[in-house]
Amino acid sequence: MRKTIDLAAAVQAVSQQPGQALTLGELVRAYGLSHLDGSDCRLRKWVHSFGTLSAWDVDPEQLEAAAQAMLEHGYSPGSVNRDLGALGSVYRWAKSKRLSPRGFRSPTLSVRRFDEPIRRVHLEAGQLEALRARARAFRDRRFGLFVSLLIDTGARKSELLERRWSDVDLDRREILVPVTKNGTPRVLFFSTDTAELILRLFPKRSPEKLLFEGRVPGSRSRSGRPGTRRRSIWGCEA
Repeated sequence: MRKTIDLAAAVQAVSQQPGQALTLGELVRAYGLSHLDGSDCRLRKWVHSFGTLSAWDVDPEQLEAAAQAMLEHGYSPGSVNRDLGALGSVYRWAKSKRLSPRGFRSPTLSVRRFDEPIRRVHLEAGQLEALRARARAFRDRRFGLFVSLLIDTGARKSELLERRWSDVDLDRREILVPVTKNGTPRVLFFSTDTAELILRLFPKRSPEKLLFEGRVPGSRSRSGRPGTRRRSIWGCEA
């Protein structure tokens, strides 16, 4: 027997769906326990300031004022932007889990982000070689290769973790990145020493395989170190 539904009444019930009665502090903690990515540590000062408010009553003006106060107290624009991004992730997760009220819009979407200066790190040649040597002494030798490629190419971590052997030309010592963050392809160049390390570690290379696979075949490593664990929610510093 076919079931019948009063569709208009059902739609109205969904549209009037209230959010879960959660404070911002409770929402951040629930997200942190779900992801174990250290976001609870990053957002600790925000929870201290707004944690007792309903998660759905925090408004953009409050967040804007807090962000400006952080800048005035010496936080870098990048730190403030990352905090706002982490808070935005919490609200996106709440929406995906249907914890937020129907039609709720994250307050972080209306908060402007701050311009960040280009970050530059300078290392002497001796420091770079020491870094290579220490990385190559790691138990999983692929980590040494990962660090060497980062140093040689100046690539983003994700650019290397997403590469397959079909992207690598050992004779020319090149790695093709078909699509970059800017939407254009580019070529990464690595040294003869790194090419020799590749040959030692991977004498046989299947074109379809990732350079740095995770524990599950076909899945990428999260950090270049297979089996790396995420930071526990209990890992906050005092």
